[in-house]
Order: sequence, then structure tokens, then C-alpha cells
Amino acid sequence: MAELLEMTGAALEPSEPFAVAQDDVDRFAAISGDAQWIHVDPARAVTGPFGGTIVHGYLLLSLLGGYWTRTLRVADAAEGLNYGLDRVRFIAPVRVGAVLEIRGVIVRAKELEAPRRGIRLHADLEIRDCAADRPCVVARTIVQYAR
Repeated sequence: MAELLEMTGAALEPSEPFAVAQDDVDRFAAISGDAQWIHVDPARAVTGPFGGTIVHGYLLLSLLGGYWTRTLRVADAAEGLNYGLDRVRFIAPVRVGAVLEIRGVIVRAKELEAPRRGIRLHADLEIRDCAADRPCVVARTIVQYAR
């Protein structure tokens, strides 16, 4: 955990490229209650503003937690917890099936005093469509590692 304090400015490894399938979007719509046709009706969405169905913004945000788990392993932490998000923006729609990747940079590491002993990391993460030249989603994510 001590090394985390020296990681400000460090780029995180990009994720493996991945795609969100229509079935994933449909299941998220059922769970979240957000079943707008732009997400769940491929036939109608073809004639809509995006030329097909798009992935929910909150579904995309939910992928950031798994990115942390796969990207930064802190062996001597008792636990790692999502602490929150700041500065979230949905910059461009993500078509279902687009090939995406997540990238990040650690922007701050802070030692936590008792009773919460540990380290809090702030990182700027972005989800990018591999076929586009700008991010689709950007967010400052905050993760807390406890001793």
C-alpha cells in the first residue's frame, strides 16, 4: 500500500477491448427499470437519433468497478471499496456492440488517518470507443484501500 502514495500521475494499464451486447443492455434495463426504446428496441432504434440501440450511461459506469479490480491489485490491503465518483460526463453515446476500452490516470493518493487507516486514490477514468478519437464517458473515481 505504501507504493500507492507515489503513484500520482501514473497511467493505469488499459483494459482489454470489450463490447456490451444487446442482451447485457436488456438485462440492465430490466433491473434498473430504464427500458427506453433507444436502449431496448433495435428495430425502432435503427430509425432513431443514434442509428441503433445505445448502452445506458449507468451500465457503462458500473463497468469501472471491475476495471479497478482487474487493473490495480493491492496485495496488502485488507479491503478495497468504491468510495464514489466525481465529475462524471457522458460525452458521446455508445452503440451496442461497439468495441470499448477503459483507460485511467491516478491523480491523487491520500493517506487516511484513524479510524479509517488506509489510502484513498482518485483517478480519472475514461471509456473509449476504439473506433473514435474521443472518450464516451469520463469520471473521476475514488477508491479506498483499508489496512
